[in-house]
Amino acid sequence: MDNNNTNPPVEASPVVSPDPVHGSKKMIFWLILGIIILIIGGIGVYLSKQQSSTPVASGAIERATSQPQATITPTTNTDNLEQQVNLIDIQNPDSNFTQVDTDLQNI
Repeated sequence: MDNNNTNPPVEASPVVSPDPVHGSKKMIFWLILGIIILIIGGIGVYLSKQQSSTPVASGAIERATSQPQATITPTTNTDNLEQQVNLIDIQNPDSNFTQVDTDLQNI
């Protein structure tokens, strides 16, 4: 037999795998993009909470400051408190502590 084979030898084609360097760059890109979005979202939430705690219209501030302030008389409030304190009935405060005193002496 002749060794003159007219068919060229078949070579295996190389398997192309995804480039690990390119894949990790893509993952880092998405990670950085996600972090930036979270930071922007956090700043937006922070600013919206600050704006909701402050008055929106400057006209409302002017109207609130232009109204006369009510004066509070402290004697009226303290008189009422003194009356309430005087209504409290404390029978004998020493009798409440006799049990505690005996317990402390036994220690």
